[in-house]
Amino acid sequence: MFSTLAKKTAARLPHEWQQALKRRHFQRHIARDTFRTDEPEWELAARWLAPGDWAIDVGANIGHYSKRFSDLVGAGGRVIAFEPVPATFELLAANAARFAWTNVTLLNLAASDATDENVQAERLNRALGHYRMAVAASSPETDKAIMSRAHEAMGRINLFLENTAEAAKEFDETIKIGDVRGGAYKEAVEGKKKLGQP
Repeated sequence: MFSTLAKKTAARLPHEWQQALKRRHFQRHIARDTFRTDEPEWELAARWLAPGDWAIDVGANIGHYSKRFSDLVGAGGRVIAFEPVPATFELLAANAARFAWTNVTLLNLAASDATDENVQAERLNRALGHYRMAVAASSPETDKAIMSRAHEAMGRINLFLENTAEAAKEFDETIKIGDVRGGAYKEAVEGKKKLGQP
């Protein structure tokens, strides 16, 4: 009964407060290693993935499977997580910053079979807008990992779009934040190297 009452009360709070409560709830589950689902695929993933593998999580939601895949592929592997819904992506980013490994690339995009360059550019520019919103909604004191990952992702998108000056700025912002746990400092340094800049 208390749980139902608490959920009803929380649903009436402002969106920002709801998101903060959800982030705290998921943080506890990640710390306790209870951030999981009861779906049968959860256990089967261990048969499909090994250390060093790459995995794609399409419709990553808040990151249950992204974390599972990240743990299974380890430091030598990579997980690409797609989540198109901005509010859900914000939670995914907060959760991924707490994963044991920094091997998850977050994309605030829907996966698609579209190959039209204009469609791709439009979607990538929309993703840039979502990352900018994530940075604007983050606190520099408490959300450094989220900000680091968002700036680095914007750098990669701008690099892909051949906006090299913007890519350099985003990589610099990531580097300025520093090598924080769950951040993307090393990836930003590599991005700068791809630009031919130290």
